[in-house]
Amino acid sequence: MNTRTVPSMREVVLSVNGTDRPVQVDTRMTLLAALREKLGLAGSQKDCDQGQCGACTIHIDGERHLACLTLTVAAVASGEMAQEICTGLMSGVSA
Repeated sequence: MNTRTVPSMREVVLSVNGTDRPVQVDTRMTLLAALREKLGLAGSQKDCDQGQCGACTIHIDGERHLACLTLTVAAVASGEMAQEICTGLMSGVSA
């Protein structure tokens, strides 16, 4: 019996730094991976992959989130609604 699941792809629209960006992602993909690999935005860094260091911190609708622990599909309320995501290095903020 094969218990392996087939990856499910989903089209989402992310509003990144004020620009709507459609992207197709695996439902298991983190927001950090989507930003870096799918959109080519390297402002959020991949370091510990456990949410401890804060290098992947981004703002979603004004709130801090750890992109390495957030699934892309969870960051989008519905397939039609885009969230405002601000990437880049943040000074004076610690995780």
